[in-house]
Amino acid sequence: MLHSPRHSTAICLSLVAAMLAAAHALICTGCSRPAPPAAPPPTAAEVTVTLPQPVRVPEYLEVTGRIDAELLVDIRSRITGYLTKVAFRDGQFVKKGDLLYEIDVRPYAAQLAAAVGTIEQLVGERRFLEVQVDRYGKLVAKGAASQQEFDSYKAKLEENTGGLAAARAQQEVARLNVEFCSITAPITGQISRTQFQVGNLINQDQTSLTTIVSIDPIFV
Repeated sequence: MLHSPRHSTAICLSLVAAMLAAAHALICTGCSRPAPPAAPPPTAAEVTVTLPQPVRVPEYLEVTGRIDAELLVDIRSRITGYLTKVAFRDGQFVKKGDLLYEIDVRPYAAQLAAAVGTIEQLVGERRFLEVQVDRYGKLVAKGAASQQEFDSYKAKLEENTGGLAAARAQQEVARLNVEFCSITAPITGQISRTQFQVGNLINQDQTSLTTIVSIDPIFV
């Protein structure tokens, strides 16, 4: 049976189309997979809401500096004598007026007693001279005594007045020396270590015993 060329071409096209359809079916069959499950919807994030509150925020500044005490006192003795007591521990805090050191008070107490005795003696002499001046003043007025004797007692009375003033000044010096035997803290602060112990000889205004620095306030 003879076929025309047009008929043969149609048959070929039909075969090619059938083969392409079969190949497409095979490809689709091999690639077919189950669809992935749908992702769950995102959950809403928790948000905490607060009202703003006004607060004071300190400002800090880091710098390199140094700290100096407002007061620094070098403790020295106002008298010469032997140390008999140290009344503090090295590095402790002391208050103004606290006892720090004691110096042997016996020599200065004896000087004070001698000054008191001198004053009492001069006071007795003054009473006698005042009586004599008054008596000779009356006798001279009556012509019963010489002017020279009257002037002599007056001069002695004036001399006694000067001597009494000097003795009272000496008594005050002796009293101060007794007071200076107890060395107290002139300021409140932290004390350093003691440079001398009991039994050492302390020289007036020369021996540095320790130092005290003030703590509050201080310079920064």
